[in-house]
Amino acid sequence: MNTDHTRVILREVGPEVRAAVEGLSFIDLPTAARRLGINRITANLLVLEGRLPAHKLGQRWLIDEDDFERFATTYQPDPKRGREPLRPEAARPVLEALCDHDGATVGELAEVIGRPRRTVLGWVQMLDEEGLIERRRGRGSRDPDRCVITEDGRTFCRRGEGSAAGAGGQEA
Repeated sequence: MNTDHTRVILREVGPEVRAAVEGLSFIDLPTAARRLGINRITANLLVLEGRLPAHKLGQRWLIDEDDFERFATTYQPDPKRGREPLRPEAARPVLEALCDHDGATVGELAEVIGRPRRTVLGWVQMLDEEGLIERRRGRGSRDPDRCVITEDGRTFCRRGEGSAAGAGGQEA
């Protein structure tokens, strides 16, 4: 079953990649989502949050079959919501960008962190609901909303700075 799917994916890559993955058993993200009984967007969130181990190959996320089986034995989707709730930790790049670019629009933030505008918009909406940022209306009726980090958002960012070895931290 996996062999035909693997052949299709390998046709799209160069010989050096084929040699590197030869003998490995992997599945792509839509297949993993189907097997887990979730939609592709939820599976993508699991990968971006680091909960589902995956490797990017061109435009595709590939998941080692063994890693997937380990993940699948413990994963339980939230039956009430139908999809995993987005956690503020997943949107940390937006908060970090706002520390340097306070008052940026969603489009500007997307450009700074190198993510699609739609993805950043979802993160901004969630961070606004959590009270970590505020969206302020532009001056004119056609001006885009500006995103401003709140004190709670700054506190959230500082909690994760331990791994940054003092970057942006206070001097003694």
